Amino acid sequence: MRSSAESLILEWLIELTMNPITPESLHELISLGDVQLSPDGTLAVFVRQTVDAATNGYKRTIWIKDLQRDDPAEPFTNGSKDGMPRFSPDGARLAFVSNRGDKPQVYVLNLRGGEAHSIASHANGVGGFEWSPDGKRIAYMASLRADERAKEDRGESLGEEREAKGVGSEAKGKDPFVKKQEKELREHEEKMHF
Repeated sequence: MRSSAESLILEWLIELTMNPITPESLHELISLGDVQLSPDGTLAVFVRQTVDAATNGYKRTIWIKDLQRDDPAEPFTNGSKDGMPRFSPDGARLAFVSNRGDKPQVYVLNLRGGEAHSIASHANGVGGFEWSPDGKRIAYMASLRADERAKEDRGESLGEEREAKGVGSEAKGKDPFVKKQEKELREHEEKMHF
């Protein structure tokens, strides 16, 4: 006598042999990952990745599930390249990395609603981030090109190109990296006061 699990597996195998996997069927695959629980344990977010046949690429969106209800999970972001969801320590906001522009940047979305807004940007894109324990700041990682790193190590300016993009501040004599940090901190603090 077979168990119900064995019967289901057997049915799936029979169906698979009748409908073999083809390159086209790969477009139907959905993968889930990077599951994060809210600090109070009532919400879960995850990244849902699908294949976009039109662009021959992937689409990543962040979905949310209220763990206190039987309702299915639903889309939380509408970008096509969203990932790395992280709840703020108080659970009121969700930060994530999105490639909505030229390079991936950190965005924050209030869980009560509203639009996501960029709170950290880097000319080469952001590779990862972490909330501060008090939820007032976000530290992020970004790569520098070898030539940028060499200039930074020598204490030289990172150049007019980066300053033209708004990196830095009006203060004279300060290291460009320090000016950039100060500018981003001011912008972040302004944005965190919704």
